[in-house]
This record gives sequence, structure tokens and C-alpha cells, in this order.
Amino acid sequence: MGDGGSAGVDTAALERELASLPEVQAARIVVTPSGRITEIHLITDDSKPPKGIVRDVETVAQARFGLEIDRRIVSVVQFPTASVAMPARRIALTSLSLTTEGNILRCRVRIEADEETALGETTGPATSSARGRLVAHATAGALAELSKTATLDVADVRVVAMGQQQVAVVLVVALGPDGEELTMSGSAPIRGDEGEAIARAVIDAVVRPAGA
Repeated sequence: MGDGGSAGVDTAALERELASLPEVQAARIVVTPSGRITEIHLITDDSKPPKGIVRDVETVAQARFGLEIDRRIVSVVQFPTASVAMPARRIALTSLSLTTEGNILRCRVRIEADEETALGETTGPATSSARGRLVAHATAGALAELSKTATLDVADVRVVAMGQQQVAVVLVVALGPDGEELTMSGSAPIRGDEGEAIARAVIDAVVRPAGA
């Protein structure tokens, strides 16, 4: 069921406002050709119940855009807030390279935290569809090396359109002795190179500020 009063609303601006909410990792609004909002999709952490997040959506829409949102069009997917054992340091992506050797694509990702450097490397088929996943796996490998205690796997990598912006979204799984222990989501806007955005999204998923 759509929201009848939404035609004419700047949905890109509304998406940005919703994505800026503390619990929200990514937001996407679906509209009809006439501009009517029919769906609002959010990926969030689990620090607030879904009903509370939906109320926040209603409040932002009303207060900033004068728009009444039908809560039935809002869907919320939540992932745990806890992170793997990653030092509370500023993590920076310092280099990313992709080289082709015959039919094999090799990806190398280097990250730094303070004065420590870690390198992740993966290989796979030299296809355009494999590129993003190789970047994500190499970044996860570098983060695991930096952590020294985490074992990480990449569950999914996608590039989605949110308003006028393309955004890289990833799901990263932390593995323990008994299998999967934690699934984390991360996102990063694409500003130029898609591979760099995917790497930043993996870092965003795994590394959280202290107390987050």
C-alpha cells in the first residue's frame, strides 16, 4: 500500500535523512513514476527495536518534509551491533590493486591502523562479476590479519541505487569454533572506483567505534 501524499517529495533527500539515523546502515525508497512512495527499506543494527525505528522514520518524514508515512510500507532488516575483536583504531585503506594473469584475476588490498600494516590477497576468475567479491574477500582477509583473532567471510556484495547515489553494501560473517557467530553489514557510497567503495564497505562492517 503506497503513501498517497508523497508525490512531489524529494525522495533522494529523504533517503539521505533516513540513512543518517544512528541505527541505519542503508536506506532505499521505492517510488512510482509519478513520485509516490510505495516502499521504504532500511538495513539497521539492533540497538533499537524495529517499531522504534519505524517511528523515527515517521518523525523524520513529518518534521523535515511534512510527509505522513504509512508504517506498513516501511521494512526493517536488522543485524547485530557487536563487532569482531578489532582494535579501536582508525583503519585506512591505503592501496587496492587488481591484476590479470591469463584467466585469473588477483586482488591485493593493503590497510593500515596506526603504524601497523596488513595485506589481504585473493584470486579468482577474471570476470567482471567476480571483481567485487574478490575485493571484499581480500579486504576481509586484511582485517582478519590485523585483528589476529578474527576469522571473516563475505556473505554478499551488492551495489544498489539509493536516490541519485550508487552504494556498495556488504554482509560479512565472523566465524568461531562452532561456525557462524556474527553477521555484520556495512556500506559506502561509490565516489569514483567501485572496488574502493566495496573495500570501504567491508571496513565499515567490521570496524566499529568503541562503545558502538
